[in-house]
Formats: sequence, structure tokens, C-alpha cells
Amino acid sequence: MLTDEELAALYGSINEATATGQRDPTLLQVMADAGLRVSEAVALRTQDLRRDNGRITAITVHAGKGDKDRTVYTTPQLSDKLLRWLDARAGLGAGKGLVFCRIKGGAGQPLGVRTVQRLVEHLALQAGIDQRVSPHTLRHTCATRTLRATGNLRIVQDNLGHARLETTRIYTHVQDAERQAAAEALPPVDGEGAAAETDPLAQIAAALAGLPQETRERLAAALKA
Repeated sequence: MLTDEELAALYGSINEATATGQRDPTLLQVMADAGLRVSEAVALRTQDLRRDNGRITAITVHAGKGDKDRTVYTTPQLSDKLLRWLDARAGLGAGKGLVFCRIKGGAGQPLGVRTVQRLVEHLALQAGIDQRVSPHTLRHTCATRTLRATGNLRIVQDNLGHARLETTRIYTHVQDAERQAAAEALPPVDGEGAAAETDPLAQIAAALAGLPQETRERLAAALKA
């Protein structure tokens, strides 16, 4: 997953002065904020966006994995981006239909899944993110951030469209690993109330050694911030 700083860097790597640069931040944020699969994002149609009082409040995902429709609610930031993109999209001659479509060489035509995968990989390199980033990374980031914000695994399950809660439980592992690292990094205290004499660097190294690579990378990025 990406840290908030990495996610901001990813968005910041897009040149919004171009036509595709007006589309791409919203495309990425649909996956990072709403947790859509890349196949769901490229299939999204304008009529799938629910409007209420001038905002886009929800997205209907049709026939996602398992052929089950679901509703995902938008963040205010994603709503604003969608509204701006829809205005820009109309001016580019895309017409009604797909929310995210080709701008050059066949305006209005569908984007390919592989095209979006290459786009995300390219932007991550431009942003200087030191890990492989894919559309699934954005979906993973959405799930983890939602779980942190709500503490409710069922909400994450519904947003991602998982049929089984066990599939969603993978996102608790990052939190557990971070909590374990925090606990093991606490210095021991002897019976007199004074910290025991131990090597703090050795303690931290030992705590980090058992963490997944992804979590170690996130902690390293946080320390650099």
C-alpha cells in the first residue's frame, strides 16, 4: 500500500495542463478512494454516478467480481474531482457513456486495463515511489485507510465487494504488524521504574526484522517524512 505522502506524490506527478492529465487524477482516485478494481473503473459509466444536491455522493458498480452490484460512497475530494472531470470531459468531445475514456486517437472509446496499469506504473516512477505500484496497490491503499478510519472490517468488505469476510481480513495484517512493532519498540522498565539498560537500536532492529517487507518500507518512508 501507499502512505498518504506517496499517494500525494503520485497525484502530484500528473501534468494536469494536458487533456489526459485532467482525466488521470480522477481515474486514480476512484481506485484509491472508492476501492474500485481497474476493470470496474474503466467500465464505469456516467449514469453510474449518483448525484445529490450538486455532489456525486455514490458510485454504483455493476456486475463486479462475482457478478454482484454494489454501491460505494464517495469522499468529498473524489466528488469534486469527478465533477471537474465530467465538465472537462464534455469539452473534449467524449460525449455520454464511459466516465474514463480515450482522449486521443478515438475519443470516447474504452480504456484498456493494461493501459491503466502502465499509466500507474509510469506515474509511480515519476513520483519517485520506491516500490512497484499497480492499480491493485491503490485498491489496497483504500482498504487499509478505510479500516484505519473506521475500524470496521464489514465496511471495507462491502466497499471492496468481497463475498467472504476472510478475503478482507488480509487488510488487518498491516495494522497488526504496525501495532506489534510499536509494542516491541517500547523500552523495558525495571522494578525501580527506570528504563533497563538496553541497546535501543538493537531493540528496533529486532522489532523490524519480523515485519513484512511492505510494512518496513512504509515505516521507513514515515521516518523520512
